[in-house]
Formats: sequence, C-alpha cells, structure tokens
Amino acid sequence: MTVTDNPQTFKDAINGLTANEGGDCPELPNTALVQAIPAMDGGDIMVFTDAAPKDSVPQGNFARGLADENDVTITYMLSGSCSPLDPSYYRMARETGGQVFGITPSEADDAVKLADFLTRPDQVSMLWIEDILSGTAKTYPIPVDSTTPRVTFAVNGTNNVTVKRPDGTVVLATDADVTAIPLPGGAILSILNPAPGAWNIIVNGSGGFSVKVSGESKLDFKPFQFVRSGGDPAHEGDFAIDGSPLIGQVNKVDALISSDEVVSAQFELRTAAGAVLETLTLEEIPTLEGLYKEFYGDVTVPNSSFLVYAKGVDAAGNDYQRVFPGAFMPQAVEIIVPTPPDLHPGETASYTIQVKNLGATDSFELSGRDSFGFPGSGSLFINSVSPTSFTLATNETINVTVELQPPLDTPQGHIETLSFAVRSTGTSGAANYANVKVGVTLGLNTELGFVTPRVVVGDPDFLIEPNEIAALSVQLLNKGAAPISNVVATLTPETPGVTITSGTSAYFDLPLSSATSLPTGSGLNRTPYTFVITDAAVQSIKFALSVTYSGSLAPQMLYFNVLTTLPGPPLSFSYTGPPVAIPDGNVDTDGPPVNIPITVTGVTSTIADLNFRIDGSLCTSAARATTVGIDHTYVVDLVVKLTSPQGTTVTLIDGAGGGVNDGNNFCQTVLDDEEGLTLIDLILPVGPPPLGPPYSGTFIPEYPLAAFKGENPNGTWVVTVIDRFAGETGNVRAFSLLITSY
Repeated sequence: MTVTDNPQTFKDAINGLTANEGGDCPELPNTALVQAIPAMDGGDIMVFTDAAPKDSVPQGNFARGLADENDVTITYMLSGSCSPLDPSYYRMARETGGQVFGITPSEADDAVKLADFLTRPDQVSMLWIEDILSGTAKTYPIPVDSTTPRVTFAVNGTNNVTVKRPDGTVVLATDADVTAIPLPGGAILSILNPAPGAWNIIVNGSGGFSVKVSGESKLDFKPFQFVRSGGDPAHEGDFAIDGSPLIGQVNKVDALISSDEVVSAQFELRTAAGAVLETLTLEEIPTLEGLYKEFYGDVTVPNSSFLVYAKGVDAAGNDYQRVFPGAFMPQAVEIIVPTPPDLHPGETASYTIQVKNLGATDSFELSGRDSFGFPGSGSLFINSVSPTSFTLATNETINVTVELQPPLDTPQGHIETLSFAVRSTGTSGAANYANVKVGVTLGLNTELGFVTPRVVVGDPDFLIEPNEIAALSVQLLNKGAAPISNVVATLTPETPGVTITSGTSAYFDLPLSSATSLPTGSGLNRTPYTFVITDAAVQSIKFALSVTYSGSLAPQMLYFNVLTTLPGPPLSFSYTGPPVAIPDGNVDTDGPPVNIPITVTGVTSTIADLNFRIDGSLCTSAARATTVGIDHTYVVDLVVKLTSPQGTTVTLIDGAGGGVNDGNNFCQTVLDDEEGLTLIDLILPVGPPPLGPPYSGTFIPEYPLAAFKGENPNGTWVVTVIDRFAGETGNVRAFSLLITSY
C-alpha cells in the first residue's frame, strides 16, 4: 500500500499498478476500502471498478463509518458491463462528499487527472448537488472568495455544462487559466486564480446528475459535528456522537471555520438538490488562538438526508460558501459504545455495547470487526459478538456482549479500531454504525505483597518512635500477563510528620506470581526504604509507592499504611486433639473432606502476619509414623486448606511435588509467605529434607497466607484436608497457627 500526500507520488503509484487474473463479477470494493481508509487522516479515495459490489453488507457499512471517522471522501470511476452503476456506490459517494463517474476503460487515464485536483493541499468543498434533469436547465450560483486560488467544477450525468465567470463570460476549455478533463458523461473544469465574485454553473439534459465544486483555500468548514456530553466528572466535555444522527432528536452541534479571514458566518441545512431546509442559529464561542471561529447550538435533526452549508463574508468583503463534505443520513437506530477496557496481550476481556431502536418494531442484524477482519474470519481482536440478530420494539435497547482478546505479540501502546454496524433486516432500511478505539498495554500490573517494617536505629521494642530510623521491606507481586523487569520504585509519605531518608530502590525482576518457581528475593526491594517520624502524634503512616518498569507508559501508584506500633512476637495456637483419619480418595473422585477446628482466643489486635506449621515431635519418613504432623504414604494426593473465622479460605497445599510424588509424611513443615525458601509445590519424592520427605523446613504455600492480613483472628479456624486419589491413607496429628498481630 502506498500512503502519500504528494500528487505526483500518487500518480506514479497508480501508473505502476498492473492487473492480472480478474474476471470477478461482482467484486469486493468495500473490503478494499475497509483496509485502505484506516491508513488515512483526511483526503480522497478514488475507486476504479468494472463490477457491482458483493460486499455491501456489512462491509459497506463499516467503510462508511471509517470514512466518517477518518474524514475521507470517496469518488468512484465505473466502467464495464458487470452492473457497475450500483446504488451502494452512489450512496457511499453521497454520504462522504464524493461523486460517481461513468467512464470507459480507455478514459481511465484522463479520469486519474482528477486526482491532481482532489489531492491538492487545502482542498475545500463549496457546492454539492445531486438531482434529476428533465430537459430544463438548472443554474447554481457559487460565490468564489478572495482566499481561493483555484476552483474546480466536476459534473457527472450530463456533459451539457456551462460555467460562467462573475463578468458573465463563459469558461472555455481552451482558456489559458483552465484545465479541462473531457468525460463522455460529464465534465471537469479547473480554473486557476479565479476572480472573486458570483460564478454560476448551468446544467441541462435528462436523468440523474451530480455537481461538485471544490477549491483550494485556507478558509475551510470542518468539522461540523453532532456532539454529546461525556468524559469523567473532572474532565467533562463534548464528544462527537457515534454514527449517524437520530431522526427528530434535538442535538448539540459544534462547527469550526478554520480561518481568521472570516467576518461573518451563517449555517444552513439543505437537501441534496440545494433547497434550504433550515437556517441554523448557532452562537459563536470565543477562541484563544484566533485562527478559527467556533459555533455551537441546538439542531433538530430532520427526517431525511441533508447537507450543511456555511456562508458569509470574508475579510476582503467577498461572499464565501462552503459545504461540509458528505450528506448526513438520519437514522432511527443507534449503537451505543461506552469507553472500552484496556486490553492486555493474550487476555480476554468482555465489553458490552448497546443497540437502541427509536423507530417502529423491527428486526436487526449487528456485525463487529477489527482492522483485520470479522470474528472467525481474520479478526485478531474480536473473538465473538453476541447476539447478532434480534428484534426490538420502539425505544427498546439490547445489550450486546463483545469478547475481546488481542494476540500475544501485540505491542505496547497499540491502538485498535473496533467497528460495529447494525442494519434492519425488515423493510425500514434503518442502519447505523459506531467506531471505538481500544488501547493495548502489555498487561503488566503490580500489586502489593507483604509490607514488613522494622526499627534499624532505636529502641529494641515494638514501637516506631520519633527520631528512630525505621526500614520497610515492600514486596511487589506481578499480577499481569508477562514477566516484569527493570523495576524501580519511589516511596513518599502521604502523612505529615514523616521524613524519608532512603526512598528509591530497584527491585529484582518480577516473574508471574502464578509461576511454579519464584527466585530468591523475587519482588523485594534491593535497598531498604527508610524513614524517620518527626511528629510524636503520628500513629499510622500512609505511604505512596510509585512503580516504573520496562514497558510502563506511566508510573503505577500503590498505597499502603504502616502502624507505628510494630507487630509483636507471634502467638502459637496448636491443635491438641486426637489424630484425625484422612478418608481415602476414589479412583476418579476426591475423597470426602475432613474438617478439623482449632480455636484462637485472646489476641488483642488484627492479624499482621500468619504462618501455618505442620508439627511433629520426631520427624521420620517411615510409613504410618505416629510422631509426625501428617502421616501419609503419598503426599501428592493431599489438599490442605485453611479457613478463618471471617470465612476467608486459602489453599496451602495442593498436589505438592506433582506427578508421582510418593514421599511420606509432613513433619515440622512451615508455610510462610515471606521466609519460605521455595514453593511447597517443588518438594521431591526422595532425598534429604527440606525438599525430601518428611519435608522439614520452611516453604511458600500454594496461595499466600497474606489473605488473612487485617482480619480479627479470634474464633474458630478450620483446617480441611482432602485425599484426591485412591490407594493411600494417613492421619492429621499435629499442626499450629502462628499469628502475629499489631
């Protein structure tokens, strides 16, 4: 694909095209437009085809929506015998401000010359007419102002065309200031340095025709937008509506005339034939730059298609006229697209849009696509859209679920356009579209793990007192979709009376928190954060941690509180009841769970840290030993869970060792988020402890015990043990909860 704003480069690219194969009838011109339009930011597309489209639905609707979003005008050059004069081509040209020309293949070279005028800088539209001739001439006045060094008249449907200058003389193709492009069913005349004043174009003949007058000028009229209020409460503003305006609705509109050469401006809604439907009353809004004039006000949307004209007087006292490119097609159905979620590579996200019917009860079909294709047919971001067919009564709205999932290799910062189109499958002809942009981040996301304060200079008590130096270890967990590297964080206090003495630290790289093996030091600050309390009244400190890492677009902010009363020594609560048999599992189902209660009382504050210990008086890997905490001859069978009095459940062990771990027993096995040397999942069936049976040592549990942090520990806790497979048995004999409170 060649993307250029240089006319000669464009023409060279056209001249370099060759054709082979072919013969299709009909063809896929709308599919080509959907691929081409996103590469443009304003401009014109010329479509050469010799066949009718076979992709008007839904691709034509998508192309229309993209052309509107990207400010693209589409002009067609049609030839051949495969019914090329298709109504959808005329509609697309009408709605984007283009035209349709019938040519013969031999005239394609002359037709391309039109691109020279369409792609010149500062193109503006001055008149757009579509009507029917019946043997009576029609005259259209067009004021040419002093800011216009070139004006081009393009007519299709008749070659009985006369253009008159302000002095009444007829423009001839042989005039020195004229470039003429002869076409069998039309005419194109471009005049260099036209005299300011009232020009006229006169057409005659029979049948349908179109007239477009364009020019080069700094005085432009765009955009003209139907707008709605939106944005978050702190940044509310007006945003362009999604799709076509709705029949009969009162809408705010915003219009810009991009020049300081304008003395006055008024706005009109006109039919395609040029008849005035309504003169608008818009209020001029002061602007800071002074390079454009902005107008704002209410418009009641007509029931039929219309164009918007701006006219007035320029700074030199000459009349001017501009037409916003493209006819508005009011509709009785709308697609409502809220702000979509940020997407992460490889992760699915659910997005809900709505379709609302303002007309009579009707049946509709909805389609969605990204820039690559449709769900199940080329789409890389949209997995599904549901439902796609439905019936809506008057004023009824339906929710539509869109499942999104960007590819794993989607780069950070990618912006994808999602396009949706709805159309009536009944007789109303209602249709509308909406486009929404969704951003992709790398799915990197850190969360706080444990926070451990300690006094490093001061009294060896359990208080952080004024003028003592306290240190913080702040663990970061990776809850995203990819490993995180080059992590640096900066700590700042949100509470007055606290001074940071060492506030920035690099971190060890963060593997996924779901990884089966976490390296030593994973997620820990390499340099302790240190601070001093300077106000004796401070009892709780709120800290903000600003985290940056490779791929982050902006710092991620995390917040936490630290009490000046440090956690005291842990309190031990041990199970002292009889051994409890673990029911054996079945061949294909888990055995019944055994629930063992343990009561905690007398703790005067909430949990700062909790560890779980499987006890034992004499550790051995002998089968059915009675001096271990849990005896079992196939520990991989076991699931061990802990539930707090508040109802929080954490899985501590689940298939430890994996595979065929036939190791025996757990004895003096401590599960500790912070001090574990490795994951409990990584134990081995043979070898010396701690990795070998009976696994005497400190391990990281299956899921973090930090889930209990901040809870009231008093009450009945429950240890649940399940044997998941048949053939091996055992008993729960001794275990303890080690609770540290504030």
